[in-house]
Amino acid sequence: MTQQRVVEPVQEWLLAQGRCTGCGESLEEAEKQECQGFWMVICQCERVFIYDARTGVYRRRALRGVSSWRGAY
Repeated sequence: MTQQRVVEPVQEWLLAQGRCTGCGESLEEAEKQECQGFWMVICQCERVFIYDARTGVYRRRALRGVSSWRGAY
């Protein structure tokens, strides 16, 4: 079994619980910025997530372009 097969379900479970996949902290308490109809959520450990308020779902932000998002919106 590859590492990705083990890690991915755990990360999905953490996101379903509204928790950071890196440090486990609640994303409810994280910094939020509205961006293009969604919420960009920045955890204290600097991981970036996208929150869709319509569906109540968090997802990981692609690493490409994250630094340019930080102060842009």
